[in-house]
Amino acid sequence: MTLMQANPTEQTAQPPEWLRIITTGAAGPAPTSCAGLTELAQRLQDPSVRVVVLYRPAGEALAGALLDMAPDAALAAWQAACETLLDIQRRNRGQIVLIEAPGGADPDQAALEAFGTAVPGADWPQQEAPSAQAQALAPFAALVLERQRGTRQLIDELQAASHGPYTELEAGEALYNAAARDWRAMYAERKKSETALVDLQTLLSGQIADLEAQLRADETRCRDMARALEAAQQDARSTYAELEGARKQCAEKDAQSAQQKKQNALLASQIRALQAQAEDGEQVAQAQAQDGEQAVQAARRETRAVRKALDAALAQCDQEKEAARILAGQVADLQETLRRSDEMRGVLKHEKLQLDAVYRRRVAALSEMLNAVYASTSWRITQPARSVMRRIRG
Repeated sequence: MTLMQANPTEQTAQPPEWLRIITTGAAGPAPTSCAGLTELAQRLQDPSVRVVVLYRPAGEALAGALLDMAPDAALAAWQAACETLLDIQRRNRGQIVLIEAPGGADPDQAALEAFGTAVPGADWPQQEAPSAQAQALAPFAALVLERQRGTRQLIDELQAASHGPYTELEAGEALYNAAARDWRAMYAERKKSETALVDLQTLLSGQIADLEAQLRADETRCRDMARALEAAQQDARSTYAELEGARKQCAEKDAQSAQQKKQNALLASQIRALQAQAEDGEQVAQAQAQDGEQAVQAARRETRAVRKALDAALAQCDQEKEAARILAGQVADLQETLRRSDEMRGVLKHEKLQLDAVYRRRVAALSEMLNAVYASTSWRITQPARSVMRRIRG
């Protein structure tokens, strides 16, 4: 069990995990796992409430806290919680019973009698045994408690107000040095793993940023192509309007003199020139469309390459996760780090799906634009002119 916070104010709002609070009142005995020490003090204002507080011995509680916190922070948090608990006990002596309950150990007769008197009908709660890492740090925690001024007095005062088989602190310089080395090794290993995860996150962030930049560039090219296609359509419409005007003039002047016929021939040559310009515009549009398709193919290849890189990054995340699972047997705190790594992998997968969706939308938009050119009115209207020119050239 570990101390979750080092701030004394926060310890009063959320009970440390080395405390187990059981209350009884008008509704009968009921364990409260979420009530903090501040809420406990408020409940004790009701004279009918009776409370049993099961706490782990000082060395066992501090050893568990050292798995997650530095020695100074763990000791400060333990002292703050003990002082708050003793203050509540002094002000409510007739309503609260303190029992020292080591993890994984059976209670003695005195502790069972005190528990049964305070909360009749309630079963003794099972106390989980300390982890192997916490047991290894127990000598180190004991020596930290012994060397801290005022801690011995606080432990004696807590035991004097409690029931149970009191656990004496056992510490030796050799055990202290060995436990300190184990703690430093576990702390260094955890820092190494955290650094590796940060480096991996930085690498993945850079790859994602590069992919986003590439997608923005593709989007810019698509917009340029769309503007070019729109300009080609406008040129085709204007050319068609000119052709229609020339045809009307030719029809009106068919009955005139030879000079008019010469003018008609000139107009015919102008019409042919305009038709050639229209065909050139169509070829330019087709070339731009082909360029657009090549750009889409290139973007698709780049996306596949980035996808492979992301898959490799995800595979590396899996390897880091497996390594962290192996370390979890020695350092229980790494399990939380693995969970965050899994969440990051899910976010990356989600972003990859979003990027694939953006890519498919861009390809669909380009296809729709190309189909719109082939289905446009100008393309259909100029079809006869293109057929005539093909026959003339053929």
